[in-house]
Amino acid sequence: MLSENIKNLRKAKGYSQEVLAERLNVVRQTVSKWENGLSVPDAKMLNRLAELFEVPLDTLVNGTVEEPEEKEDESAVAMQLKVLNEQLAADATRRKKIYRSLSVVAIILIVLGLLGSSIFFINSFNKENEDANEVLYTTRITVELNDKMYTYEVVANKQGTIKEAGGNAWFAENYRVEKYDNVYDLCKYLSQCTSEIGGHCYFSRSEASYHYANSSTNGSGVSHHSESGVSHHSESGNHHN
Repeated sequence: MLSENIKNLRKAKGYSQEVLAERLNVVRQTVSKWENGLSVPDAKMLNRLAELFEVPLDTLVNGTVEEPEEKEDESAVAMQLKVLNEQLAADATRRKKIYRSLSVVAIILIVLGLLGSSIFFINSFNKENEDANEVLYTTRITVELNDKMYTYEVVANKQGTIKEAGGNAWFAENYRVEKYDNVYDLCKYLSQCTSEIGGHCYFSRSEASYHYANSSTNGSGVSHHSESGVSHHSESGNHHN
């Protein structure tokens, strides 16, 4: 009977259902169904079984194969060792493939990390160069009040963004100059504030003779350079904190 022949020949070869299924590229359940008479192999699979079991096809299909005796002779042990070695070799091959794939992924991640770091460095370098080559202007703000003069200087770029600022403490005590980051807004604010207290406010602006990234400053944090004449004058009002 075919189902019994498959079962007996499998045992004679020392194969488990799993091993036989792996050699035939089928699942173990398929082998189990053959051996239990629930299904039969097709013609192509019968030829492969006969070749694997090393028996004629007629013997496999129509003959009677006796169940092997339950003893472990040298040949059976050798066959089991052979099967075990084949399984270990297959496992080793799979592990090598996994390690190779992981190595490729790791290399790709390293390359991407280095590329990202390079781009960040280049962008930072370009930004530093832009800052170093930026043309700056010095704006001097002078408030005349009660026969006293108070001076505040601002270094800003062409767009008015303040890079450095500092001056007489009177400004910080009476005005919120620190909240402004644009020199034009700051000048407008001081002009409006001082117009209420009867003082005079003067603004003068000149191109700075240095680049911001390479500048040297005095104690207030502002580099002093030559200024042009008065460009704005207003009368000012009460203190604004």
